[in-house]
Amino acid sequence: MTFALWIKLNTHTSCHILDLRKVPGTTTEVGYQPLYYNTSSGIQIYGSAGGSSYIPCSLGTDWHHLVVTLESNLAVLYLDGVKKGQTSLNGLEKVVHATIGCRATGTNPCPGIIQDVRIYNHALNKAEIKELARAK
Repeated sequence: MTFALWIKLNTHTSCHILDLRKVPGTTTEVGYQPLYYNTSSGIQIYGSAGGSSYIPCSLGTDWHHLVVTLESNLAVLYLDGVKKGQTSLNGLEKVVHATIGCRATGTNPCPGIIQDVRIYNHALNKAEIKELARAK
């Protein structure tokens, strides 16, 4: 599975960009937040099952293309067409609900614009991801 989107923050602040859940609408950590932006650490690929990896970067207030591919319990993050990091996450095949721009509970909203959100039922390859990032 692949999630791809363009993002432009209005303010440089920490926020959830993408939240995946095994059970929709839950308030407990019964899922994953594979794209969380932390202003001091970068983008975090996070799995409540234990996998977590911060990818150092700064989004600032410019447009950026973000992609996360999920395949064989591996989450891979691309920023502007370049692979930035990966982490293993258990139970990805059970994801049934995606929230874009905040947590599934509606908290920690992303201040800015998220557009051209694309969800693919397979992991895109590097060439496909680079092509999406060039299509500004």
